[in-house]
Order: sequence, then C-alpha cells, then structure tokens
Amino acid sequence: MRLAQGNKRSAPDGYLHLWNFAATKGSGLAGALFNYVMTDRQRGIAESALIELAEKVDSLEANETKEPTVHFKHETWRFKKEFLQEHFKPVVYGTFKLFRRNASELMAIQINREYLQTEQARVRFPS
Repeated sequence: MRLAQGNKRSAPDGYLHLWNFAATKGSGLAGALFNYVMTDRQRGIAESALIELAEKVDSLEANETKEPTVHFKHETWRFKKEFLQEHFKPVVYGTFKLFRRNASELMAIQINREYLQTEQARVRFPS
C-alpha cells in the first residue's frame, strides 16, 4: 500500500519536473550540470526551451486523446518522462553553447572550488 504521511498516496502520473529528472541516472552529466553548475537564468532558459519544444511536439502530433507533453501543475512545469529522456541533454548542452561557455570547464571549476573548501581526508590503504 502506498502511504504518504498516513494517507493513501496516488499513483505516479508519468510527469516529472526538471529538478527531479536532473537527479536521475537517465539525465547523465547534463543533470549534474543543470542542478549544480547552471545559474538560475541559464536553468530558466533551458526550461523555456523545453517548454517551447514540448508545445511544438504536441502541435505536430495534434491528437486530442493524447496527454500533453508538458503542463503546469503544483506550481511548476512538469514534462513527460519520455520527452525528457529524449530532449533534456541536447537542450542543456545547447544552452551552454548559446552562452559560449564550455560545460566541462565550468564543471571542473565547480569541482575544484568544492575540493578546496573540503578538509583533507586521511585515507590509508588497508594492510
């Protein structure tokens, strides 16, 4: 039985918001870039591009019985998982190209910044 804080929990509807999808293995390193390297402005641009792309996909398929690829629910935009699996990575990397920034360079800067802020760990090999 699915329980959420003592109440019955509804079954998943197949939609994910970007933060949740970016935290999955399916998003790859693009998910880490989206969650931890991109600025709020860059995330907003990537989200807008995905919304526009989803609406274009819906208009091309133009099937009234089909569920929409994107909708606004729970105060956030939510996308079909299959759509994100296909389009998330190209849009994230395309956003970096739009800003003429190297994604691997920015990731290295973030890793070095975190490394320098972390205390040195004492690691020994087992005898």
